[in-house]
Amino acid sequence: MKMINYTLKHLEKTFPKSTQNYQYVQMSIQSNSLPSVREAIEKYLFLRQSRNEYSDLSIDQNGFESKTFPKQTHDIRDTRILSLIGLHACGDLTIDSMKLFLNLPEVKLLILVPCCYHKMKSKCESINANLEHKNKQMFHNFPASKTLRSAIETRNVHNILQWPFLRLAGQATWAMWKTYSKEDHESHAFNVLSRAVIQLYSEKGGPQIKKFYRSIVTKSDLQRNDFNVYINRTFERCNITNQNTLSSKSDVGEIKKELLNLWDEHKNKLKLIEIITGLQMCIESVAESLVAADRACFLFENGIKDIRLIKLFDSNISPRGLVYVATKSNKSFLT
Repeated sequence: MKMINYTLKHLEKTFPKSTQNYQYVQMSIQSNSLPSVREAIEKYLFLRQSRNEYSDLSIDQNGFESKTFPKQTHDIRDTRILSLIGLHACGDLTIDSMKLFLNLPEVKLLILVPCCYHKMKSKCESINANLEHKNKQMFHNFPASKTLRSAIETRNVHNILQWPFLRLAGQATWAMWKTYSKEDHESHAFNVLSRAVIQLYSEKGGPQIKKFYRSIVTKSDLQRNDFNVYINRTFERCNITNQNTLSSKSDVGEIKKELLNLWDEHKNKLKLIEIITGLQMCIESVAESLVAADRACFLFENGIKDIRLIKLFDSNISPRGLVYVATKSNKSFLT
């Protein structure tokens, strides 16, 4: 198992300058995709060839489907290396891809860029159920390796490796944090506290709030640092309901008033939020390293000896810059 810090000058040695010799096939992969992927590979390995011309192929969700063939054909085995590549292996998709890699002898190379560790499927229906499972393994695919599971059992630290830990592993990096300006910190603190106040209000018996859009506010809204604006955007861009559907302007006005009162109680925590966030970003690399080591051990325990964890992307740009590379060959494809 190797951990390598790569810079741009290493890229040419790791990945080809051109993709002209590669044929990329896009498929949707899930935990139960092994039969369909195996069928696609079998069809691919026995392509028909005549006069060095391959048939035209189309690809659907079930794999390869031949469209046209020359009249005189014969089957040959394609000797090119088959690779399994995931550029956004979110949540359980990383482990699902690793299991496919292990179960498909034709696939010799695995390249994965994982992310969103906290989106792995839990054995609990909600975060609140975490309290009942704090002394048990909470996720189906974490820990993945026998090594980490044994270490957890020995030290009885199930309560640490839960949702918050995986959320920390997916946090932005300290490299990004140190580039923030004073204005960036102020906007970040305001946004975090605003969302926290609204969530607190909802959990205290207020209406349920569900976003219609990815973000409640725009960057220009955040620059104002005005909670009144944040509340107005919340009503514009979210679905707000309670046991009795909001029926009048007085209901809306009362909610806004209660939110403003709650904001006044907590607005002195803005600086504290940035301190805590800075601590989170310092812990991020430690948490992500444990997740990465667990997955590397999972491959190693299943007979894969050539495993590399490559820090490839610029941490100032992308918080998820770790690439898993594994090969089945005795001779590595990477030099």
